[in-house]
Amino acid sequence: MRAAFILLFFLLVFQSYSQIFSNYQKIQIQDNKRDADALKYPITVKGLKDKINDSFGIQKVCITIEHEKVSDLKIELFSPDGTSIWLTNRNGGDSGKNYQLTCFEQIGFNGPINEGKAPFLGTYTPDGILGFFNNNQNPNGEWYLLIHDLAPNNTGKIIGVELKFSNQPAIKEQSACVKKNGNPCECINPKKKKCDLLPDLIVSENLSKTQWQEYAVNDKIYPGQLRVAIGTANVGAGPLETIGTNEWYCGNNKVLGPNIVCEDGSNPRQKIQQVIYSKKKNKVKKYTIDAGTNYYDSMPGHDHFHADDWVEFKLVEPVDGFTNPLDWKVIATGKKVSYCLFDTGNCTDENKLCQKDSKSFYSNKNLINYGFGRYVSCENYIQGISVGGVDIYGQTFEGQHLDLPDNICNGIYFLIVTVDPENRYLESNENNNSIFFPIEIKLREKCDK
Repeated sequence: MRAAFILLFFLLVFQSYSQIFSNYQKIQIQDNKRDADALKYPITVKGLKDKINDSFGIQKVCITIEHEKVSDLKIELFSPDGTSIWLTNRNGGDSGKNYQLTCFEQIGFNGPINEGKAPFLGTYTPDGILGFFNNNQNPNGEWYLLIHDLAPNNTGKIIGVELKFSNQPAIKEQSACVKKNGNPCECINPKKKKCDLLPDLIVSENLSKTQWQEYAVNDKIYPGQLRVAIGTANVGAGPLETIGTNEWYCGNNKVLGPNIVCEDGSNPRQKIQQVIYSKKKNKVKKYTIDAGTNYYDSMPGHDHFHADDWVEFKLVEPVDGFTNPLDWKVIATGKKVSYCLFDTGNCTDENKLCQKDSKSFYSNKNLINYGFGRYVSCENYIQGISVGGVDIYGQTFEGQHLDLPDNICNGIYFLIVTVDPENRYLESNENNNSIFFPIEIKLREKCDK
């Protein structure tokens, strides 16, 4: 009797601190469909307290999907209040199959999902920030996965999903420095009268160095390309934030909005402004300056705004007498890639996404105002990257490549990656926007350069 009582006690305690909600209905995923036709897979949550936060909230999400090529898939999770994050977006490589009991936690034991390999058995850090859900919303109601299949010819189905809520919830670390309370905000140079809390953009060296790939000339999907993943991080004192002006142009001609096609076949461009936060007498105020442009991307899996010319790649080789890689011979240049701007990760000591110097990394331990800003998605009028936030684009994303010249020889080259190559955004440091690292071309001819 005593043993049964103890067992019942522990079951009751577990039930009060952890609950799992699931759906195991097998449904076919529509192949190569636009957002309106993406699979909406529901999970009903009921009986929880009416607020989820850093005391009790969502802790883990687990999925099982059978699919012939999971890098075709973009999978988002939506909560009842409309908050959404990317669980995984086009991960799995060229031939990876299935998500097999794949779980997502704030800090996954197996590391970031974009570094994993199919079938992703285990626990991973999602492409988005799970803690965004624990925002004091009422969790009761319909949650759902939105599953996009972004390419033709490969098919699959979802087997099931589980959501776990507990007293060990995912937490989005927030700064004491917030827009409504400037007193805790720290300035880079506190002796100056003017304290603009400027962003500082860098490129994640570790991410790009470990996630690039050369493709053969006869490759059916990426012929003759060099593809690379990019993470752009904000290690400044304030958020990188942009707002739209609702002024749309085709070239120099003003047009009514984004839902037309310019004469040259391009999308209309919207003028955007950068929001600068400034501390004055323990209050945070803001002002705006003109920045670049963005456009509305209506392609499948997008339906959001992209900031123009966010990142540029160059393949170079050394030139005698020049030590700066920016002065070396350019072998190939990728187009300036447009990004949607939002937090898909954070700078931490564990993930080492944000290089500080040769031996250390940016994290909550050495970034002032860490967590200032909150940018959940790029579908909004306001976009940005918070302090300590990282915006990650995988190597299979559109534009994440440069075309290698037909006559390139095998050998060692250097790849330069630059964020904000046109210097359209105001930063506290404009001299750390580029990284470079060696790569070896192996799939071409052996020849004398």
